[in-house]
Amino acid sequence: MSMIAFVIQLALAWFVYRLVRTPRDRVLRAVAACLVLQVLGEPGVIPVVVHWFGGTIAPPLAKLLMNLALDLSWFSLMLFFLLSAGGSWLRARVEAVLVTAVAAVMIWTMTATPDSVSTWAYPAGGALPPTIPIPEVGIFYLAGSAYFAYAAGQAARWAFGYGAESTGRARWGLRVAATGLAFLGSSAAIRAVFVVIRWTGGTVSGKLASPVDMLVPIGAVLFIGGVSYIGLAARLAALRVWAGHRRAHRQLRPLWEQLHTAFPHDALDRSPLRRWRDGLLPRRVHRRYWRRVVEIRDGLVQLSPHLADLGFRPEAPAHEQVGLVRQALDRQRRGAAADSRAAVLVASPAHGDSGADDSKADVEQLVHLARALTAANPVTPMEGAPA
Repeated sequence: MSMIAFVIQLALAWFVYRLVRTPRDRVLRAVAACLVLQVLGEPGVIPVVVHWFGGTIAPPLAKLLMNLALDLSWFSLMLFFLLSAGGSWLRARVEAVLVTAVAAVMIWTMTATPDSVSTWAYPAGGALPPTIPIPEVGIFYLAGSAYFAYAAGQAARWAFGYGAESTGRARWGLRVAATGLAFLGSSAAIRAVFVVIRWTGGTVSGKLASPVDMLVPIGAVLFIGGVSYIGLAARLAALRVWAGHRRAHRQLRPLWEQLHTAFPHDALDRSPLRRWRDGLLPRRVHRRYWRRVVEIRDGLVQLSPHLADLGFRPEAPAHEQVGLVRQALDRQRRGAAADSRAAVLVASPAHGDSGADDSKADVEQLVHLARALTAANPVTPMEGAPA
C-alpha cells in the first residue's frame, strides 16, 4: 500500500465515522464518496478488488476503471464545495454533464484502440506511455488530464475563496487543502502538456517527469490533511470543553454536597438507572455538569434569607463569603427560621463579565467558593451520593 493510499484510507475512516453519526448530511456524503473513489483510483487497487471476487482483469480495463473512479472523485469533490456553500443545483447538473461527457470519451477511445496497441498503451499503473502511436490513445490521456486539471483548479479556487470568508481553524484548513489541490491541478495540467508533446512525436525526459509525478502525493496529503484538520480541530475543541466540564463538575462537589445536605428535596429528579448511565457514559458529562450547576444555584437561592440575616455582601470575594455561607448552612440544618425574605447573589461573576462567557464566569466563581469552603472546612464525601 502506498503512503498516499494509507492517508486517504485514514481520512475515509474519519469521514465514514462522521457520516454514520449524521447520515443525512449531503456534504459529508460527497466527501466520503470522493475519498472512496480516490482509493479505487489508486494504481493496483481495482485489480485487487476484482481478485477478491474471484476474477481477473486486463490492464487496459483496470486503467479505464481507475480513471473513471478518479473522474467521479473530482466530481464528488466539486459537489462538496457546491453543497457546503449552498451552490445551485444547476451548476451541479452542468458539472455532472461534463464528467459524463469526459467518461464517455475515455470509454470510446479505449474501445476504439486495437488490442495490439492497448496492451502497452494503457498500463494498469498511473504512468503515461512513452509514445502516443494513434489519436485514440492521445485523446484518452488528454481528456483525463484536462478534466483533472479543471476540476482540481475549480476546487482550489473555491477552497481559497471559502477560506478567506471563514475564521479560525476552517480558514487554515481550507487554505492547506486549496494548496494541495493547486499541486494536483498543476500536475494534471503539466501531464496534459506531456501528452501533447508525445502525441506530436516529441519526448519527455524522466528527469522532468519525476518531479511532476511527485506533486501528486504531496498535493493529496495536503488536501486530505487540510480537510481533515477542520473536523479534527473541532473535535479537539469539543474535547477541551468536555474536560473542562468534567473538571468543574468534580471541583463543585464539596459545595454541592453541603447544599444537598441542607436541601435534600430540591435535587433534580433522576432515576437510579439514569444516574448509573450518566456516570458511565462520557457523553453524559455535560448533562451532569449543568445539573450540578443548576442544583447549586437553586440551593444558594434558598439559602439567601439566612445569608441576608447575616449581612452577606455579594461583592465580597469567595474567601470572605465562605464563612457566612457556612453559618447559613448551619442555621438551615438546625431548622432556624430566617427573618429576611431577600434574595442575594452568591459567588457573582466579576463586573463586566457578560455575553457568551457569562455562564463560564459564573461557574468559575462557584468553583472558587467550593475551593474556599473545602479549605475552610474539609468535608468527607457523602456516602452513596451521586457523582
